[in-house]
Amino acid sequence: MVAVYMLPEFAKWVEKEKITNDILLNTASEVINGLHDGDLGAHCYKKRLAIKGKGKRSGARTIVSYRINDFLIYVYAYAKNQKSNLSPKEQKALKLYSKEVLMKLSADSIKRLINERQLIEVVI
Repeated sequence: MVAVYMLPEFAKWVEKEKITNDILLNTASEVINGLHDGDLGAHCYKKRLAIKGKGKRSGARTIVSYRINDFLIYVYAYAKNQKSNLSPKEQKALKLYSKEVLMKLSADSIKRLINERQLIEVVI
């Protein structure tokens, strides 16, 4: 089973938008099964996420970092009505962060980050 986490800023956005853990886990499952809206490279994927009352089409886009058979981390989100796409500069920064930081996390460092509230586990 792949563990699912989110960064603290993403968690604040989730709370504001009233997105449930079930939605996050279902969306993560889709990415894990290859159903995403774009492979940005460096283990980063773009995926639509339904927002209550808006559905997936008018909802939000999320950026996840996914290490196959290990973990998926929700990194960033933006409402599709506020922003149509990531800028090249934003994409480059997210990919660098994924490759140089998130993909190098060990099980011990993940536990430490959870204890420090720098990473939040998504559970049912």
